[in-house]
Amino acid sequence: MDAAAADNAPAEAIGERDRRKKALLLRLGQLLSLSGALFAGTHYADGLPKMPPLGTDEANFLAPLTDAADRWRRINTDAQAKVISNFAGPLLLAEGYTLAQFETDIAALRSACRAHDMATSDAEDRLRRRDALLPALRERFNQYRKIARALIPEGHPLLATLPALSPPRRAPKKEDGGATPPPAKP
Repeated sequence: MDAAAADNAPAEAIGERDRRKKALLLRLGQLLSLSGALFAGTHYADGLPKMPPLGTDEANFLAPLTDAADRWRRINTDAQAKVISNFAGPLLLAEGYTLAQFETDIAALRSACRAHDMATSDAEDRLRRRDALLPALRERFNQYRKIARALIPEGHPLLATLPALSPPRRAPKKEDGGATPPPAKP
């Protein structure tokens, strides 16, 4: 993987994870509405999970989805066994969306969360490896500048081209919206 792709991997993984979360929230909302309407006042509707916020961590986001899948499975099983009166089952959401599709989407979200975790970990590792090289690189730059100043006559145009050891500090301009931000962390 090239450096640009590696740098973009965490952001792409976040996008994929959040896209899957939004799709599952839509389906969970449909399931909660349908279950509440079809099975109002029964144990099938009582205690249905609440919608997790989009920004919730993986475990707390997946828990209500898993609980909803378990309840959906119970509804389908009881409908097949004729335990539920006036409902033949299986329970389907909009566009014929099934429990199996819901479970597949939950598994895909778990995979997307793992991909995000791996991409973030890889990015952090790359930054640590890069940062480990910086002291030696800074020292080498410093040596180069000293040798160049010692061997090139004062006033020579080459001295003006020596690389700086760090970016020049400047006062922030109003249109910048403030000072230079600190380095990005993945």
